[in-house]
Amino acid sequence: MLSLIYISWFFVITAGGIATLVDHSDHSYQPTLTLEERVSALETELVALKSKINEDNAIRRCECKDARNLEEDSECQHDEEKVAFYGYVSGDELGSGRQHIIDFDVIQINLGNGFHTLSGMFIAPHPGLYVFTWVIQSTWNGIAYTQLMRNSEVAGEIVADSSHTTEFHSATGVVVLQLNQGDEVYVRRNPNQPTSGHIISRPGYRSSFSGWKI
Repeated sequence: MLSLIYISWFFVITAGGIATLVDHSDHSYQPTLTLEERVSALETELVALKSKINEDNAIRRCECKDARNLEEDSECQHDEEKVAFYGYVSGDELGSGRQHIIDFDVIQINLGNGFHTLSGMFIAPHPGLYVFTWVIQSTWNGIAYTQLMRNSEVAGEIVADSSHTTEFHSATGVVVLQLNQGDEVYVRRNPNQPTSGHIISRPGYRSSFSGWKI
């Protein structure tokens, strides 16, 4: 082999002639990769990229699962705090005196088990904002004064007045209350007003009491 050297340049002379001209003064020189070497390097990078994508997807799946579990827990908690009830008087209330608590003895809905038929009272199982409505039917030539009570406080009043007619008249009251857990809400006859006749409750015109948490 014959080599010709000029300062920092050299020629590689082979039997077939000059093969390569190299600037050896550039210390950053990197030899050119063959096609096979480039393909191998790309395959290695692709494997690493796939591994990174799989790791990222696994993390996202875990985050989504945690979010779903949190949402399900929130929904379960929300379901546990749902409160609503509806009841009505099964028959006419005859001759009940003043301050008498109306007995809504047929309970069709009682989510949260807040309404107690033995006492006729709703006892708040959770604190919050509640809506209450009650409907009272009075017999002909009768009049019925009722109050919605929160503990010992009057929260609302209505009067069903059929005193001057031979028809049944009704009255409806709606009250929104902020309750603490354990507060009692119930409907009673107004102790300050005289009641004549009786409260009626028959198919088609029920005297009823309902409430729900909002």
